[in-house]
Amino acid sequence: MVLMIMVVVVVVVVVVMMVVMVVVAVVMVMVVGMMVVVVVVVMMVMVVTMMVVVTMMWW
Repeated sequence: MVLMIMVVVVVVVVVVMMVVMVVVAVVMVMVVGMMVVVVVVVMMVMVVTMMVVVTMMWW
């Protein structure tokens, strides 16, 4: 009986750890993805701004 309880506790702990690791991995991926999107948007805005400034100077 005690062995059964021990086994169940160990299995539950392992499953919980795996779930937590998966959640952490997903959150990290989402954060990295958001950072990449922000960087891309900033780059685009900078490029557009530079183009506008250049055209203004040409005019």
